[in-house]
Amino acid sequence: MKHGWGKLVHGATGGNEEGSEWYEGYWENDLTHGKGTYHYTSGAIYSGTWVAGKQEGYGLYEFPNGAKYEGEWKDHRMHGEGVYTDIEGRKWEGEFVEGVYKSKLQKQLKMEKLLKKKEAEIYESSQGFFKKWESTFAASDKKTFKENLLPFFAIPDEVKQFIKEPYPKYEDRTADKWNDSMKLLMDPGTVINIPRKTGDAKIMDPGNILVPQFSGFGQIVEFHREAPEIKREVKLVICNVRTWVIVSHFDNGPVK
Repeated sequence: MKHGWGKLVHGATGGNEEGSEWYEGYWENDLTHGKGTYHYTSGAIYSGTWVAGKQEGYGLYEFPNGAKYEGEWKDHRMHGEGVYTDIEGRKWEGEFVEGVYKSKLQKQLKMEKLLKKKEAEIYESSQGFFKKWESTFAASDKKTFKENLLPFFAIPDEVKQFIKEPYPKYEDRTADKWNDSMKLLMDPGTVINIPRKTGDAKIMDPGNILVPQFSGFGQIVEFHREAPEIKREVKLVICNVRTWVIVSHFDNGPVK
């Protein structure tokens, strides 16, 4: 019965180790147990800890093609924290589960993918504000502008739980001047910011945002357009209550 430190060569002939498998390290009850190195006929080499005949604990496995893995093992499989280096020298660092790579970076990328998907959904929804504005304005006249455009502006009782007052009012500008602002913001040169958290806001003071972002109602979207050729700058913040409404606005152009 093998016990303690020793070396065993499989398939050796005439003392020649070429083409054979061999293990050098510790044994317990006839099984590899403790620290040891195993050379496989494939050319692979495992050097690390063993438990009851299995690669388990911490070890380095060198693949025949030049790739290698160093890290934690369980039941002959890469399992736990480790680093896999492929034949091109690229490193894959993170969590391995039963031989499968479960990178922390992969988890981050998956989360980022979900966040970007939500961001895209918010963006598409917010663009509906401008499409609706455009069609509403086109269908209105001097007699109906106020009645038709008022729903685009914040009603304090509906918005104050999300954004602190004050809010822009329809009466702040004429309908035509409001429409001029909106048309500038529909330009492809407009910078759009969709905050993932309150601190990400660039136009609105984060202290005026009363609810977490990326969590449903109370989400804001910021629009900023600079047009140096006409010496014009417009900023707009809309908030999703039941629909998108204006909660902040700046336009250095004429109001009437």
